[in-house]
Parts: sequence; structure tokens; C-alpha cells
Amino acid sequence: ANVTSRVDTGRRASSALPSSPSGFKVNVHCAKSSRVLLELLLTDPVSGFAMESTTPYRGKILWIVGTEDLEDRLERHSGDQRLSRIPGMHELCNKASLTRLLR
Repeated sequence: ANVTSRVDTGRRASSALPSSPSGFKVNVHCAKSSRVLLELLLTDPVSGFAMESTTPYRGKILWIVGTEDLEDRLERHSGDQRLSRIPGMHELCNKASLTRLLR
């Protein structure tokens, strides 16, 4: 019997599905409190993603939570990697900073 999870999309996991498409590893090294949820999602074989948690700069997607981590990863990421945060968005979404920028 094949058991599906609560976050299943209706498709059942199959051994024919690849564990991860080429290059689609999500690096959760800096995920902090998001790590538990990301592990649940990324270890599901139906997701099509793989998880990297030990090496800070490996993976196609670098999951970032803190500003310091964002700055560090921004300096060191390669051109084909993507960050989970957009640099500068924290400042733009802050009401006081946005008001100063719009004056």
C-alpha cells in the first residue's frame, strides 16, 4: 500500500520519479526556523527537489532568512544560483524607509 502525505498533490510517489531534477537542490544551511518545514517539503519524493544542508554555498536555490546571511550569500553566489530573498526588499517594505525614499 502506498501512503501519501497531507501535503500531497494527489499524485502518489513512485520509484520511477527522480529524487531531484538536475541542479535543483535547495540549500537550507541558513534556513533557521524555516528548516523543519523545508525538510518536510524537500524530502518528499513528489516535490522533485533535493535538500543540501551541510555545505553553505551548494545548490541551485539558497534559502536565506537573516540579513547577515543574505549579504554573505550575495557576495559568494554564482550566476546560476537563486536566493530566497531579494536584496533591498527589507528596506523597501519598511514604512519609515519607504517614506524617506519617496520624499
